[in-house]
Amino acid sequence: MTTTTSAVRTGCVRCSAERAGRRLGSRAVCERCFSAADPIEREPFEATFVLRGTWALTRRLAHVAVPLALAFEAPLMVLELVSSAPLDFAVYSFYGLVTLVLEGALLGLASSSIRGDATDVRGALTRSLRAYGRLLLTGFIAELRVLGHALLLVVPGVLRALSYAVAGPIALHEGAMGHDACRASELRMKGHRGAAFVAFLAVWALPAAIELADLGRDRWLSGLASSGTSIPAWAPALALGLHVAGVLAMIPTTMLPAVLYAKTR
Repeated sequence: MTTTTSAVRTGCVRCSAERAGRRLGSRAVCERCFSAADPIEREPFEATFVLRGTWALTRRLAHVAVPLALAFEAPLMVLELVSSAPLDFAVYSFYGLVTLVLEGALLGLASSSIRGDATDVRGALTRSLRAYGRLLLTGFIAELRVLGHALLLVVPGVLRALSYAVAGPIALHEGAMGHDACRASELRMKGHRGAAFVAFLAVWALPAAIELADLGRDRWLSGLASSGTSIPAWAPALALGLHVAGVLAMIPTTMLPAVLYAKTR
């Protein structure tokens, strides 16, 4: 929600000591706490500010997010390099379940950074593991809802998905899950889906481009194999480079929901 200077009769939710006259999302705060808040919380809910906050948060946490993401993906990259045949769908599905822990940890680190707390990787991983069931169920319910609305042609699925953009952070931080987290996300994202849509397009552009490049690499290798041409010695290095680039490009896509959550909670 956009910050406002309208008078608020309740006390500040942060310091509880002063009359609140500002808002951070839905929270009434005093002028002092408003000024001390992270710019990500203070700035209006507009696509430009959402993107600026996402890139700022990515840079701020790169020193922990990059090695953490690569550590999670390293086993899969090794499997891809040593396997003589493409890995089957079951392997990637299992790894998708594993990386949910990574996504939860990055969300936790991002929210802690916005609040001004110290970076605690172990604590973030622990919270993510404890919330794993909530995150998994909430993501599954959100996917079902998006699919259902898309099939019924109520609204395009991609737009409907934006209603659940903060369902994951709600499940992680507030203990809600499934339909409850999705409904809470719908309420908070109401009126903000346009800005979120622009931000999601910008943030997902690079991962999409890398994925297309990887698909092109697969087609190129298939063409070489079908024609009997030998595969260049540097082909594995290309595959590894694209995989690493894809992992790094996905980090901002996890920072974005944390920014949206900070602006709407």
